Amino acid sequence: MGVVQQILDRIGCKRDVQLRVPFSVLGSIVERTDLIATVPQRMAKRLAASSKTQIVPAPRELKGFTYLQIWHPRYESDSVHKWLRELIKQVAV
Repeated sequence: MGVVQQILDRIGCKRDVQLRVPFSVLGSIVERTDLIATVPQRMAKRLAASSKTQIVPAPRELKGFTYLQIWHPRYESDSVHKWLRELIKQVAV
């Protein structure tokens, strides 16, 4: 169960999931339908800047997202891989 669903369960709210899509296509789907999406604030700002999507704050702050990076041990010391992991960390947090 995802973090959003756990929080909604705690506050007694239900949701009706109509679609699961990658973030990369989310903006084009939301702006062309009557669907809504729950996304991190940073992602919402990007979507709103590049589309007709409107940001509406969640009724309660949704805390608890954990970001993980996983890689094969053979890339632990690879300088290019380290650079990429650090870049992803800076962008994601």
